[in-house]
Order: sequence, then C-alpha cells, then structure tokens
Amino acid sequence: MKGGAKAAPGTPFSRIWCVDFEFANLPGERPVPICVVAHELRTGERVKRWLGAEGPPLVIGDDAVMVAYVASAEVGCLMRLGWPVPKNVIDLCAEFRLAANGVLHPDIPRSLLGALEAFGIEHGVDGLTKKALQELAGAGGPFSVIEAIGLLDYCEQDVIALSSLWHRMLPLLDIPRALHRGRYMAAAARMESVGVPVDTDSLAALRRSWDDVKRQLAMTANFHYRDGARPRTRGVFDDTTFVEERFAAYLRNHRIEWPKLADGSLRLDDETFSDMARFFPQLRLLYETRKTLLHLRLEDLAAGESGRNRTLTGAFRSRTGRNQPRNSQFIFGMPSWLRSLVRPEPGTAIAYVDWCQQEFGIAAALSHDRAMMGAYESGDPYWDFAVRAGAAPPGALRRDHEGVRETYKTVVIATQYMMSAVTLGLRLGIQTAFARELLLQHRRLFAQYWRWSQRVWVTANFSKSMRTLFGWSCTVGPYLIREPSIRNWPIQAYGAEMMRLACILATECGVSVCCPVHDALLIEAGHGEMEEAVATTKDAMRRASEIVLGGFALRADHKVLCHGARFRDERGAETWERVRSTAGLGA
Repeated sequence: MKGGAKAAPGTPFSRIWCVDFEFANLPGERPVPICVVAHELRTGERVKRWLGAEGPPLVIGDDAVMVAYVASAEVGCLMRLGWPVPKNVIDLCAEFRLAANGVLHPDIPRSLLGALEAFGIEHGVDGLTKKALQELAGAGGPFSVIEAIGLLDYCEQDVIALSSLWHRMLPLLDIPRALHRGRYMAAAARMESVGVPVDTDSLAALRRSWDDVKRQLAMTANFHYRDGARPRTRGVFDDTTFVEERFAAYLRNHRIEWPKLADGSLRLDDETFSDMARFFPQLRLLYETRKTLLHLRLEDLAAGESGRNRTLTGAFRSRTGRNQPRNSQFIFGMPSWLRSLVRPEPGTAIAYVDWCQQEFGIAAALSHDRAMMGAYESGDPYWDFAVRAGAAPPGALRRDHEGVRETYKTVVIATQYMMSAVTLGLRLGIQTAFARELLLQHRRLFAQYWRWSQRVWVTANFSKSMRTLFGWSCTVGPYLIREPSIRNWPIQAYGAEMMRLACILATECGVSVCCPVHDALLIEAGHGEMEEAVATTKDAMRRASEIVLGGFALRADHKVLCHGARFRDERGAETWERVRSTAGLGA
C-alpha cells in the first residue's frame, strides 16, 4: 500500500470507489459521458459532477479498486474522457451472474435492480423512473436544468445502491478472481470502443428493400423444404411465417429425428436449430432463412454514422460464461449471410484469427487423453481419428479421402452432444449398426476422455456444482439437468476462460480488437501493421490456451481482408448472393 495506507476491511485495497456514469448511448457510437458520481467507502469522499464544465479527472490509485455494475460502460466513459483507467476493477454484475448461475431462473433479470432485489436492497428510484432517466441520458440531450439535476440525483442513487450491494456481496467474493473478471471488463471496454467496420451504404439499401428480400428468401426456402415427391406440396413458410406443422411433416418425410420438449412439440430455439443444422447441412439454408425472418430487425443493428457496429460484449451472460451480446444489435449474432456487410475502412485491414478445433483441443487437455492430445497436435484431429480408426491407411493423403475425414469429423461433433446412433446414421446416410460402430470407435480410441466425461457427469450430480480454473462456476439443478449439457459444460466454460484471457493479453498489448466471436478474434490494423498485429494476437491466444489448459497450447489460424473486400462466411454465402441481387447491392 502506498504511504503505509491500510487496506479496507475484508479487502487488499486502501480505497474502494463505487462509480457510475450517465452517458449518451447512440446506436453504434462510443458513449458520451454526461455526469459521474463516485463514493469512496472508507473515507466518505464524494464526487458528483456534471461533465459539461472543466474539472480534474477522477483518479483511482493502484492501491484502490473501482466497483461498478457492467464495468465496461464505466471504463468506456473513462477512456472517452481521457481519464486513467484503474488497475483494479470489480464488476458486481459479473459477480452477481456468477452467484446466480444455475440458482436463479434464467428469466430473472441480472440488471442492477435484479441484483438489488435478490439481496433485499431498496433502490431510491423505481423501475419505470429509472428506465425513463436512462432513455433521457441515452438520447444525449440537450438537457434542461431540471433534467440535469434529475440525472445527477439518479446517478447518485445508483451509486448508493451499488455501495449497499458491495457490502452485501463482499463475503461471497473471491477477490483475486473477481479482479481477473474485472480486468476482462476493461478489455471489453477497449473492444467495444473499436467496434466492427460495416458497409453502411449497403445496410441502408438493404433496409429500403427489406420486405422484398424477406419474401424472396421465404419463396426460395419453400422451394427447397417441401416434399420432393409431391411438387404441389406447400413449403414450410406461409408468406414469411414459419409453419411448425409443415416443418414437422418435412422432418418425418426425410426421417430426421428432431429434439422435442416435454410436451412432445419440436424444440425450435435457435441453439437447437443451429446444432441440428451442423449435423444436417441440408437444413443450413432453412436455419438461416428462419433466423432472418423470425428475429432479424435491421433497424436494431447498432451501426452509427461512424460506420461501426458497437454494442456490449454481453460478458458472462451465458451459463458457461461465454459472451452473449444481444443478437439483435451485434452483426456476428445475426444470420451469417449478413456478415458480408463487414468491410475494412480505407487504409486498414481486418483479420479473423480463430483457434483451430478449439473444443477438441480443450477436451483433450482437460481429460489428459494422450491419444486425443496426439490427434490434436497432428494438425488435423479429424483426419488423425480416421487413420487411427483404420478408415484410411497410414501415410494416406487427406485430399484422396476427404469424404472419410468429413465422416469422422461428424462423429466427433456427435459425441460432444451424445447423439444417438440412429440420428448419426440418418445424418451420414448409413445403417444404424455402422453408425453405432463409429461411435464405439471414438470410445475405444479415446477411452481416457470418456472416463473423464463420465466423472464430470457423476461428480456434477453428486456435488451439484462445476467450476473452472479461474472460478467461473455453475450450480447443477433445475436449470441445468440435461446430460449432454453437463458433460459439455467444462469444455465450453474453459473455452470462455481462454477467450477472456486472450482478449486481456491482446488488448493490453495494444491490438485493436473489434470483437470476440465465440472462438475467434476480429482485429483491425493499418495495412503496414497487420502482420505484427496478427502475430501478437496469435501469441496472446497461444499463451491464453497454455495458461488455461496447464501448458497445452492450441493453434490459431487467420484470414486477412484488405480494404475493398467483404467478410465472407461460407455458411451464408449463397443467401448473401441472393439478397445482394434482390436488394441491388454492389459487389
């Protein structure tokens, strides 16, 4: 501690600053701070300022900590003002999500009001008034004197509530790991500040012709998803409305076994549809079309006059701790064809840097399965699996057996979700007995992995909890009971830890990270600096994997796009060309 200052009780810090900003939050733009309130819990020092006038910056020393709720917003405001970002940050939103993970119903809000209610703390402002004041600040003014006073007072009420929440949550906090999560929120602020460059001219043209585009997409899907033996059969869309009964008939006719809810109806959430489209590629077009027609609202895409898509990363929102930004606002959360709007600005390039077979590598490292680790280190675990299984001779060239590799890749994916032999057989177009043998080959060759997976399942049901290296945990109970989800949870949760650490390391090294995308980072740099930026990012991703996986390093690939090129996701390439033609968009 500097100057011999004593730590605040229960913490290693000499000062504890609870901080809240109100800021303008226009779609796609960086936050514009309006006012700030900060309370120091040890000395009682107070800061309450409207930011239109000159004044000294809020400085939180290295021996102090900043406490906030969704701390990336506060860090973003500090960055916008040019004020120093604290070394130590604790985000009570992340800590509340952790405490509530698997305990509270997923629909219970994780907002500040939700956290206060969970801990029995009153807020000085009711929910409706709070929402109205947030909208007032978000619009950016100008503000009357009365509005300015109201916003400052509301900001202070948030800080008072935050202070009470800190005291209530402090006994639950693992301070070192909470600081690590806070360090990630600072990295998230840096990424949210950069944003994703988008082609706003094409977006505007697409918005103008959106009704025509939707009808064209529905007509195309109906042509593909009907009973081929009966050409007059209607497809799965009625105009642009998805008809579940027709889809169920399509599944029966094509002998596709689809997951169902307890009441026997089809499970039609996006995650299930996405998983099934991975197993049954013929459903990819339908998945993209349905997601487009059902969920896509182009006006919600957060793209501002700056030509950037900026939105919150959605840190810690998922059960596994992965980022979960709002799909309606985030371009990489939307149908994959829309990613072709991502386009580097003049003088810059972007690179998509992603881990190679991340989930396979994580599973190998966590289970300490030597055969699985060797398969990963071979450079192509799916091909290595095929050769080990005797489906291709040793020394054979992959290009001569591409179909074999794809079969064994499908088997690996199927094992992660505990797919039945019947479903795998339908997916591969083979007899159930042969599909069962393929699944058994995986169990025989990677026996240590399956012993580990069984321990995960048994231990989780016995202890009712799962936990990662950096302390992200989930209670096993009414909201996490499905066996495939429990067995897969460590793989996904360690992947989330790895991604957070990679974001920290890359952004602290000065890389302009546009956003994280599941197991990849989208980065930006000038043409002359991209090679170095890619090398730094890959090094950060390698180090992150080694730290999280106990020394086992995962590889990363990259693809660079220069100005004039569009991002291309092969899963949505066909749909993009159709949309581009309908909307009259340029190349």
